Amino acid sequence: MISKTHNTSVLNRNILSFVVLAIFVFLAVGSVDTDKDTQKIKKQSPALAKVDKSADMQEQRKQLIEKLITQGIFAKVEVPGSLPRLWVKPAFYTLDFETKEKFVSVVYAYYFDGSNYGDTVRIFDNMSGKEVGSYSLADPGLRLK
Repeated sequence: MISKTHNTSVLNRNILSFVVLAIFVFLAVGSVDTDKDTQKIKKQSPALAKVDKSADMQEQRKQLIEKLITQGIFAKVEVPGSLPRLWVKPAFYTLDFETKEKFVSVVYAYYFDGSNYGDTVRIFDNMSGKEVGSYSLADPGLRLK
């Protein structure tokens, strides 16, 4: 007859082996997925490709942002610290997701060069003052609440 101590010891070894194996698999799969995700993001997100910060491109971005403000889609863009805040008006909500993402990516490209995953454009509702989304490379792309 096998004692309880022996059963407990075998069980503990099996659990420990499973935990170590699970950690190993998680780390191995996580590093592969990160590389795949980065490549996928680069293909999908024009902001991740090195942003053209030439004076001509910056002027075009500035004009588009001003036009979107004039048309009542954006209210304003402000930079109280290091992260721009994009204030949107009700017309923003009538746009399809892809158009919203393109417009917000212009704001991102105006302020950032695409080299830092932490760079984020925070999006606020001009009427309520509440944060309604963000655009960054870490998420990636546009995230609406």
